[in-house]
Amino acid sequence: YADIALDALPEAFYSRQLVAMQLNFCHEAVLGDSLALKRQVSDDLVLVKGCVNGKDSFLCEFQYQP
Repeated sequence: YADIALDALPEAFYSRQLVAMQLNFCHEAVLGDSLALKRQVSDDLVLVKGCVNGKDSFLCEFQYQP
């Protein structure tokens, strides 16, 4: 899930210094599932949530140095 969340990061964060990352697993996504990604971006924080059929699968938080 971390690889999926990293692929959803805005390009502006590719070169920034990552300070912390947290990944919360909620529900397994299996082969054939359609995973919808939602992203929330602020100055130093990016949240990426994966959902399957409206049910949370994972939540990943990336914190960057200001």
